[in-house]
Amino acid sequence: MRAVQVPPGAEDAVRTFCFTANLLAQEATGTPAAAVAVEDVHTQLVGGDPLAPRSVLLALVDQPGPAAVGEFGLPLMADPDAEAAGFAHVILPAEDARRLAAVEIVPDVGLCPPAPTPLDDVPQLAEAVQCLVDAAAGVARAAGRDTLQAFTRDPRFGGLFEACGFAHALTEVQAVADFGGAPDPGVVVVEDLAVPEELVEGVCALFAVDDADSAHGALAVAPEPWDRARLERTRARLAAEGTHGVMTVLVENGRPVALAEAYRTAGQRADVAEHGTTVVARGRRQSGLGTRVTRALLALGEGGFFLTYSPDDPAAAGLARRLGARELARLGSFELRL
Repeated sequence: MRAVQVPPGAEDAVRTFCFTANLLAQEATGTPAAAVAVEDVHTQLVGGDPLAPRSVLLALVDQPGPAAVGEFGLPLMADPDAEAAGFAHVILPAEDARRLAAVEIVPDVGLCPPAPTPLDDVPQLAEAVQCLVDAAAGVARAAGRDTLQAFTRDPRFGGLFEACGFAHALTEVQAVADFGGAPDPGVVVVEDLAVPEELVEGVCALFAVDDADSAHGALAVAPEPWDRARLERTRARLAAEGTHGVMTVLVENGRPVALAEAYRTAGQRADVAEHGTTVVARGRRQSGLGTRVTRALLALGEGGFFLTYSPDDPAAAGLARRLGARELARLGSFELRL
């Protein structure tokens, strides 16, 4: 077995990856709404827009003999119908995370015994994870990244990642609340980051506060300053990805004091959206503004509102509780310095 790069045109392999990833995600969360869409993965694999994240899909297959080599130095998948023992989906972020790469390791379900069976008892799984991690690290280095981050909803994988050299960096709660409620006429509604001119400076200031105050654990972060240019780049990136965003903003005396946002990617179900952030100006916290602006956001849609937050962040955990969010899973984040 060796890791090979899956070309974007290998549609069967892409669909198999998505099916396997979605099966594992549904087992962990209990909901199919956590699914990754084939359309979104294909868009990232094709790339082409410098503002949008690029991704590389790797497969662990039995492919003997020579093969054409891809741009990251790995052999290309010769047979798109080959049975894979696992996949690694490497994300190469753009914009404010150009030092980082992220990887999702998705082993074949046949290698993963049901919980709570320890994974240490499955040497074939450990070997597959090590091979995929090594290949993902090679892609990250070739792309000029110095840090590889991995994520899992299955706590049993923590030991496998640590055996590959990763260090545990952060644990977060993944939860879901319900859209709905009474509209709030006191908020400004912004779609797709088309922020009114008079609010641009204040919105950028709130995003900068969010970058500085959010719980990152031991994860490496290198945020760039928020200004008009970055706001426009982010807006262009979301458009390139086909992502639709909605933001609610509370304004006092002409100045934004709180905002909340939600996003839906092109391939996501119409009744699912992900929480981007809720942030309140430092001098106005513990006054209910965060709850108000987020409830105003929920009043604009219907279906499931998915949140990810650190249980060590009392403000985020309190917001989730007040929204009636139901915990689905714990997301463990691991980091490997290359």
